[in-house]
Amino acid sequence: VAPVAPVAPVGQACAPPEQDVSKPHCLIWTINIKKGDSDDKFGVVWSTKKEKEGYPITAIRPGKLISRFNEEQPECAVQVGDYLVMMNGNSNEEEMKKHCLEETEFEVVLRRKRA
Repeated sequence: VAPVAPVAPVGQACAPPEQDVSKPHCLIWTINIKKGDSDDKFGVVWSTKKEKEGYPITAIRPGKLISRFNEEQPECAVQVGDYLVMMNGNSNEEEMKKHCLEETEFEVVLRRKRA
């Protein structure tokens, strides 16, 4: 009998994007997600060059944590072009990368420019 792949709990909570009062040209939202196991990858690539909105997201890897979150909770989906503002209370790019590797639960703040 083949082993059953673990099912990641992924999306625990989110509220749809809303007006960012500090940056009126943007929407802002927070997602809370959890890895299913320690081998689960966060699955987001972001630019190391911080802009005023945050770090631009340049890719979302299929099948990884954020991609699965997007499938489960499309009203809060993370998209290429969104901005990573903060992860687990930290907005330092190196610290956020460290969180991706070492943590299993994430509180992620994101921004999106309004169309």
